[in-house]
Amino acid sequence: MNLTYNKLSKLIGIPFKIGKEDFNGCDCVGICWLYHNFMRGKDYPHRDGKPLLIRNIKNDLTRILSVIRTWAHEVEIKDLNAGDIVILRAAEDVGALGVCINHREVLYMNKHHGSSVVKLSYIRESILKGFRPNDT
Repeated sequence: MNLTYNKLSKLIGIPFKIGKEDFNGCDCVGICWLYHNFMRGKDYPHRDGKPLLIRNIKNDLTRILSVIRTWAHEVEIKDLNAGDIVILRAAEDVGALGVCINHREVLYMNKHHGSSVVKLSYIRESILKGFRPNDT
């Protein structure tokens, strides 16, 4: 087992907690930030200072997306690589964020099961947009 896998395993199984961003619990924004901070040593802006509210998550994610656009640019879904942020279509026309851990898998947050990894091919139809940090 290599060091990267050992580090990545610490990001799997984190419980869902809206508005949080640490190993004790986080939301979809938090898991993307934790990945970049913990795995890549990057501290990208990821929140706008206003709280995320589960009842208003669609509007909140639009706000978060405007923050992400300050440090990342849109990429084609077919060109996704490690570190790219993906916007996912979720239940009830609400979106969610995930982060590619390689060109085949995405780390994302499930409010019932916590953070986990899913094959990109399994969720490809749910990906609305991809964003790559400008410094990669």
